[in-house]
Amino acid sequence: MLSEILQRLQVSGAVDVRLSVDSKNDAAKGLYTKFGFQEEYQRIHYEAIFSP
Repeated sequence: MLSEILQRLQVSGAVDVRLSVDSKNDAAKGLYTKFGFQEEYQRIHYEAIFSP
């Protein structure tokens, strides 16, 4: 499916494709690397959890 989507985007004139993935999701990162995606930069998210 990803291959088809990327092909259609290219045919339609898309210049690039960007996506986000959880840094711990090694399976997804492997898949995207297989399709030619390269890591552009890392974003750090902060979270505050308030317990009841």
